[in-house]
Amino acid sequence: MTIEREYRNQAEQLGQGYDSFDDRIKLNSAIDYSEREVKEDTTSQCTFFLQKVENKQKLGEILNTSISGSASLLLFRGEAKAKYFSQINTEKQSVLLFLNYQFIGASRRIMNPKLSDTAQNLLHETRRNPHEFRRVYGDELICGFRKGAEYSALIQIESDEKDDKNQIALEAKAYINLLIKKIEADGKIENNTNQSFENKNTTIYCYKNGLPIEYESPSAILTIDDMIKDFNHFKRGLAETGGKENIAFFADYDQLIDTRDCSILTPELRTLKDKLKILRAIKMQKQVQLVQDSNNLRFNPSNKMNVTKPQNMAELEKSIYEIDNFIRRCPIEPDLIDSEQYRRLIG
Repeated sequence: MTIEREYRNQAEQLGQGYDSFDDRIKLNSAIDYSEREVKEDTTSQCTFFLQKVENKQKLGEILNTSISGSASLLLFRGEAKAKYFSQINTEKQSVLLFLNYQFIGASRRIMNPKLSDTAQNLLHETRRNPHEFRRVYGDELICGFRKGAEYSALIQIESDEKDDKNQIALEAKAYINLLIKKIEADGKIENNTNQSFENKNTTIYCYKNGLPIEYESPSAILTIDDMIKDFNHFKRGLAETGGKENIAFFADYDQLIDTRDCSILTPELRTLKDKLKILRAIKMQKQVQLVQDSNNLRFNPSNKMNVTKPQNMAELEKSIYEIDNFIRRCPIEPDLIDSEQYRRLIG
């Protein structure tokens, strides 16, 4: 069974070791690279939605939903996106639309990995020292990566009290959807601006990730047609690069490699690791809640009915710190995992 974690951009490599107890990427690899077989899966999928947003508070709710869905995988990138859009000042009379395009790209994985001679020697041949093996190589290895990318845009169309905002939103959505479908079909766009927007000021704020810097463009775009051109440029970049690796796959050495009669984890360490997984899942739930609470304050700071209170966020931060500290102590003090403190933390 593999575990998916967010790519850390720490020059991770296939086969590199990972210490799940310390949550640390190892510099060394226990894998024999001369016999390494890598399987590519070019399957990809994308999701797209475009919807009218009543106000900034509603935009915050949409972003919170996406953060909740991403869980631990892309939590911190979701937080960065929310911070970006929360800083935008929107006009009360304007029509707001939010566009989001998510791309899940190809993946690659090591198949049937084998230990290098040095790792074999450490684990089997002469030293038979699983403790030293874990110190050097960790208890898991990076067995694969998956690519992905994202394009988001907040579209602000000028309007006044006389305008039918619903009609403006409907026309804008129909126009944008038509052009997006044309891009998806043949990669071509037409240069005829919709008459409905010729006399209206439009400002569009774009947030993108997953492509090299040469595909970057201004974050603020002034017309819907310019946004469509920018999105088409983004799609061309996806076609050429496939996106960036943003998810890493991890697996226990014992699951992927024949370690024969010398298991890397003792039964006691296996039990400790399983219990620490429970703690980390609880920690992640609290991190998601903390990010969502922060977004509630960012997007709706003046609402007196806001259920998010700074003291609640402080309690979450304290709880996350306590779990982190407990996890760091457990490998040194394994008896802690059966303590009253552990039962309280998971309760």
